[in-house]
Amino acid sequence: MVDRLDLVTCSLGAEWESQLVQAAAHPAFALDVLARCGDPGEALGIAMRDRPFAVVAEAVAGWWDRDIVARLAECGTALVVVGAGQVPPGAVALDRTDPDAVVTVLLGLDARVEDATTTSNPVPARSGELVAVWGGAGSPGRTTSAVHLAAARARSSEGVLLVDCDVWAPSISQRLDLGADRGLVHAVRAAALGADPFDGLIVRCGRVDVLPGLARPELWPEMVEHAFDAVLSATLDRWTSVVADLAAPIEEDEGLSFDHVPYRRNLVTRAVLRRADRVVLVVAGDPIGVRRGLHAFDALRTEIPS
Repeated sequence: MVDRLDLVTCSLGAEWESQLVQAAAHPAFALDVLARCGDPGEALGIAMRDRPFAVVAEAVAGWWDRDIVARLAECGTALVVVGAGQVPPGAVALDRTDPDAVVTVLLGLDARVEDATTTSNPVPARSGELVAVWGGAGSPGRTTSAVHLAAARARSSEGVLLVDCDVWAPSISQRLDLGADRGLVHAVRAAALGADPFDGLIVRCGRVDVLPGLARPELWPEMVEHAFDAVLSATLDRWTSVVADLAAPIEEDEGLSFDHVPYRRNLVTRAVLRRADRVVLVVAGDPIGVRRGLHAFDALRTEIPS
C-alpha cells in the first residue's frame, strides 16, 4: 500500500469537496489533493498528465459515462462518484459525503489494486455470432444484402438481430418502413450510463428483431468507443445471430477531440469488422465493381488485420 494517495476532486462547489480538501491536509488521512476541477474534461486532462490514484467527483447528471471511466482507467485512475445518482460501470458510488467515508473507499480500492496483481480475470464467453455486411466505396446493395441475410437466418433459427451500423447513410428503418425515430444512438447513450441499451428500442419485423440506426447522419459523434462496444457485446449476449449493416469507409480517420475524448466517424465500422465472426463483402457485378471489391478486400486486410 502506498504511503499517500494522490487525488483530484471534481465538483461544482459541493460541501463535501471542501471538507475533503481540508481533511487531506491532516497527516492522518494520507491524502494529497493535486487539483480541484470544475468539469470532467479538466479532471481527465490532469489525470492524463499527473496519473493520480483517483478522481473524487460530484454526481452531476451527464458528467460521467462509460467512456470517461475507461479513459481514466487507462491513466491508472479510479473514479469515485459522491452523492446519489446512477454511476456508469467501473465507477464507485458513494452515498455518504463525509471525508472518513471517502478515505475508507479509497483505501479499499488501493487494497483491491494490490490484490489484482495476483488475480486473473477470465474473459466472459459470448454466445452469439456477429456477421458484418460490408463493401468498399461504390458497392451497391449492402443494406439490401443485410436485410435478406437476416431474414434468411431467421427462417432457420430464432434470435436474429439486424443492426443498422451505417453512420454515413443509415437507411434500414426507412427501407423496412419501421417508422422508428429511436435506435442506435439511444442504445449507446444508455450503455454509457450502465442501463439496458435495448429498452424500448428493438422493433420486430417479421421474425427479425431490428435495432434502427441513426435518425440523422450528423449524430455520428455520439458513437463513442467504449459505450458502442458495450452495445455490441450486449447484442451477442442476447441474440444468437447479429447481422450488422456497415458503412463503406474503414480508414482510421483523424480523431476529433472534445474534452480529451476522441470522436472518429469510422469507429463503428472498424469495431464491428474487428469483432465479426464472418464478413460478407458486397461488390458490384461489373469490371469496375470487381476491381473496387479487390481493393476493398486488400484495404480490409490492411486496416483490420485478423
